[in-house]
Amino acid sequence: DDLTTVCSLAPLQEVLAFVWGLHALAKERGVCVLILMGNDVPEEAHLVNMLRHISVAHFDVTALASGYSRDVTGLASVAIRNPVTLQRDVKQLQYKVLDSTVRFGLRGSIPQ
Repeated sequence: DDLTTVCSLAPLQEVLAFVWGLHALAKERGVCVLILMGNDVPEEAHLVNMLRHISVAHFDVTALASGYSRDVTGLASVAIRNPVTLQRDVKQLQYKVLDSTVRFGLRGSIPQ
C-alpha cells in the first residue's frame, strides 16, 4: 500500500524505524523494495528525505508547476545513485496522459 496510509495510522518515528529496518533486511537478503509515497504532506518531509537518501533509484512524478498545458501533463524525474561513489544521475522527462496510455519524452519532444 501507499506509505502515506501507514503514516496516518502510526507515529512518524515508528514509520521511520520500520522503513530503516525494512531497508536493512532488503539489503541483507538482496531484494528490491518499492515504496510509494506522496510528498504533499509537510509533516512527512523527513520521511521523504530519508527515502531519497537510502534508495538506489528515486522516481518523482509531478504535475506542471505552471499549470495546465495542452501538450504536457507533467514532469517525471529519475535519479539513480551509484553505489560506489554515491553520486546521483538525474534525468527529467515530460509526460502526457492520453486516453489509454502515457507518453514520455525529452522536453519539447512528446509525440501526439
